[in-house]
Amino acid sequence: MSNYKVFYRSVKSADTHHRVNEDCYMHVQYYMMNDAKINVLAVADGMGGLSNGETASRSAVAGALESVHRELLRRYQDTRGKNFSMTHHIEWLEAAARTALEDANEAVCATAEPGVETGTTLSLLLHMGDCAVAANVGDSPIYYYPAAEKELVLVSEIQTKAEMEACAGRYERFSQEYYEQSHIIMNSLGSYTKLPQGSVSINVLEDVRHGDMFLIGSDGAFGRLKAEDILELLEEEQGDVFLGRLFFEAGKDKEDDQTAVLYMICEG
Repeated sequence: MSNYKVFYRSVKSADTHHRVNEDCYMHVQYYMMNDAKINVLAVADGMGGLSNGETASRSAVAGALESVHRELLRRYQDTRGKNFSMTHHIEWLEAAARTALEDANEAVCATAEPGVETGTTLSLLLHMGDCAVAANVGDSPIYYYPAAEKELVLVSEIQTKAEMEACAGRYERFSQEYYEQSHIIMNSLGSYTKLPQGSVSINVLEDVRHGDMFLIGSDGAFGRLKAEDILELLEEEQGDVFLGRLFFEAGKDKEDDQTAVLYMICEG
């Protein structure tokens, strides 16, 4: 049986031209039919330069969480069996995450002003027992820290032009050319009424253990810090102190809204 600790931090950009914090985050726990608890974390980053980014990010998070609840409830109701456990059906959690991102996109489109371009990223983490599902559209990272390996692994997809060009070998990752293109988001919620095929990134982790951690946040929370830089901070501090130091170091590179959630899996 697993327990957990969750730490949150969200700070508005100090840029005087930045009116509000356009990030949104939420943590929800579902407990159905005496089964193992399902924790869901969501972070959305309303896209700067577009209209009503804060409305888009809030709509995305609300739409995604409503969708997850609806899909889980349907699964439990359909089984009708006393011995059913979602822990044996990670594929259903994966399907719920994918549907949640699609429904979140519809929610963003539904709340957008007619004829006004808007958009947001959205990253989701669903954790149950020894399994987790990381899903995203956009560039809000999800990192996984397996305690046994003592490393920090990116388990989401950074859907930017910079990453696309780096993967194609056109320039080195983290080069000057890379950072010049890092603000161009290739996939986001709200751009189309239906998400284009291939927009949703899904990563299933099936050996999650006590002591492991997940870190999910908007790109502003990480700035230009690499995984090894974040890991060094994480090994020195945890909880609220770690998030404070993370934001300080990330903020040296650029002014942006900063939001992050640190999810720590503890022994029950």
